[in-house]
Parts: sequence; structure tokens; C-alpha cells
Amino acid sequence: MISQFVIRVKGIRCCGPARSIAVGFALTLLGLAATGSGSAGTADTAEVTLSSKVPQPLVGTWRRNVTAADFERAGASTYAVFAGPSSIVVNRSGEVGVNLPGSVADFVTRFSVLAGGRLIRGSNPECPASKGLYRWKVAGRLLTLTKLRDRCSPIAAIFAGVWKKK
Repeated sequence: MISQFVIRVKGIRCCGPARSIAVGFALTLLGLAATGSGSAGTADTAEVTLSSKVPQPLVGTWRRNVTAADFERAGASTYAVFAGPSSIVVNRSGEVGVNLPGSVADFVTRFSVLAGGRLIRGSNPECPASKGLYRWKVAGRLLTLTKLRDRCSPIAAIFAGVWKKK
């Protein structure tokens, strides 16, 4: 019986074959773990954790006023009710807390940093199967997130823009 199975792949900084092999190995083990048998009343779980720390300049609390025009430009005008002062809290682990006006809209996602000043925005409650690709740049106390590809228009409206560090 497998009650919990965790693989941690840390410190892989390269792209290409080495990372692919490590991820493939982890997913193979995950598949083997998921086929294990459990007893009645127990929930077998399998988990793969790929550790990806974000660069220190990206870490912190960032604020911006997300406007109705941001939602309109993204093609998500019905979400304009969430316009207003917003913040993201980026942890070193890549976890991102998103705080929108009104506590009902808060959620957590993840940033995974890629080479070339790009990052992947992880899934979110509005578009659980969707990830986005952004370019990021920190200059002084300003973080600019530029959408490169994100099919979740309301989330793109929130993230794409210039954020000021608190």
C-alpha cells in the first residue's frame, strides 16, 4: 500500500534532455505509484514536486490597480466587477497569492521561471487547466508582466501590467 509518494527534483537549472529525463523518471514513478493497491478506507496518493525557486527580485508584495479597461482589452469585460486595487504576493518557492477587491476573488497560483526573463503562470480556479506564459522584468520597484500567451482572459487581465513593490 502506498499512502504517500513524493519525488523532489531540485536544482535542475538546465533545459532540454537532463530536465526531460528527470521529469520523465518522476512521472514514470508516479504512474507506478498510482497503480499500487490500497485497502478499503484508505486513499492512496501520489505526488510529484518539482522545486523551482523564483529569483529574489521577483519575490515580494506587488500592487496595481486592475481596471475595467484591463478586462475589456483581454476580452473579459464581464469580470470588470473585480476591477480595483489588487496585489500579488510572490514567495521564493513560486507560490503566488492573488488578492482582488472583495475577499471572494482571492486565489493562489504558481510562477515557474524560465530562461530569458519568462515565467509560466500556473493553474487557477477560473481556468483550472490553463497556464499562461509571460515575460517579466523588474526595474527598481516596478515589476512588468507582459502576456506572451494566456488563454484565460480574466487572469491575463489581472496579471499583465505594471506592478509596484510594496
